[in-house]
Amino acid sequence: MRARERLEATLGGYVPEVRRLDVARATVTELADETTLLGILTELATGTETTAACARRSYRDTLGCRWRLLLIDGGYPYTLRLHAWRTAGPDEKLDIHNHRSALASAVVRGELRSDLYVSEGPGDGSADGGVMVTAYREQLSANGADWLLVRRGPACLRLVHTVRYVAGASYALGPLALHRAWCDPGSTALTLFLETGTKRRPHTDVYSTVDRHPTAVHKAALTQSEFCLALTTLAASLTDIAPVPGGLDAW
Repeated sequence: MRARERLEATLGGYVPEVRRLDVARATVTELADETTLLGILTELATGTETTAACARRSYRDTLGCRWRLLLIDGGYPYTLRLHAWRTAGPDEKLDIHNHRSALASAVVRGELRSDLYVSEGPGDGSADGGVMVTAYREQLSANGADWLLVRRGPACLRLVHTVRYVAGASYALGPLALHRAWCDPGSTALTLFLETGTKRRPHTDVYSTVDRHPTAVHKAALTQSEFCLALTTLAASLTDIAPVPGGLDAW
């Protein structure tokens, strides 16, 4: 797979941390070319051992995007996923979060909106423009089958930047950056997501205007047939062919 060779060449070896985000952003932008991405999806959809392994780590997401599909797993140096977004309403963009590793993402189709926040600690900052939220710590269960959310209490965040990314745009964030992303109600978006870094944080931080979240969310992995159907559906969307009925829940 040429995409894996490209990732190995750019991120597989030593990359100074001060350059990692720039390298990752340039790489994910290159791989998000529709012809290149179509080749990745078509090859995976043929049904190999790699296909089965990727299916076992592809899920419906809980932080805004509808689906996240693993395309290439290179361990800590890089992991490449395809995110399919469809926001049904404004309540689906509530959770603000950071990540376990640095990331770079490119918009393939549609538009994505994003807010960036900074933490102002646990106090009540609503009077001077802060946003009061409930803080949670998210981590995996011991067997890796569930996302666990541990409530930590009230917190205050401040919105510092809002941006709209159109197809062809890209961005990169460090692991501690707090953001939330969504696409407009009734619309869809495809983004290529590259996670990279020599270390991964054991947890992420999640902030929500919802005071009570479920304490555990099961990671229901796709079967290989579901995964292949998803790949075929998204490949069709890149070529403007009518999607396969039922693919990605009629995404």
